[in-house]
Amino acid sequence: MTDKVAEAIARGHRAEALLDDPLLIETFDTLEKTYQAAWRDTKVAETEKREWLFVAINLLGKVRDHIKEVARNGRVEQATLNMNMNKDSA
Repeated sequence: MTDKVAEAIARGHRAEALLDDPLLIETFDTLEKTYQAAWRDTKVAETEKREWLFVAINLLGKVRDHIKEVARNGRVEQATLNMNMNKDSA
């Protein structure tokens, strides 16, 4: 196993742990609800505020998606490693 593969697998495990962490789950949910509520409560003239809240909501999703992608990459690397190990032992 190369260092790059080992690192991808380790990062994947850490990302999975983050995605399962109750505090991080609560943080994402709370921020998303807070931003959405603030966005809905803006006045018609508060265009700039709405735009910033829209960006905040989207960035929050991008952070979550990045962690999911790191987890997914780790699973793929682990599966590839397992498949290669099975081929070598056959």
